[in-house]
Amino acid sequence: MSKGAQVELMGPAISGAELLTMVKRMAQLEVRMVSLSKKEAGIPTDKEQILSSAMSQMEALEQRLKRSIYTSPKHALKNSMARQKELIAYLEKKKKKKGSLRTPFK
Repeated sequence: MSKGAQVELMGPAISGAELLTMVKRMAQLEVRMVSLSKKEAGIPTDKEQILSSAMSQMEALEQRLKRSIYTSPKHALKNSMARQKELIAYLEKKKKKKGSLRTPFK
């Protein structure tokens, strides 16, 4: 291109009113961006406290769940074994009682 050459951009023609509207909207956007960039990044303290409280409750529930996962099966197994021992003792007692009743009649 030579020094005096101009570049023509092809595209839809924009009216002056549309250009003015776009410039106003860009200015509004710039004002919003400046105000947002000045704001402190963070959440309000009351919401932070609520979030912290919810997190601690969730952690407590997780701990209870972990304990119940590990203790419930153990507890159930112990109860089941105790019940089995009771049943075995009961059956052996019945067998002995039944056997002792038959011996005198032989």
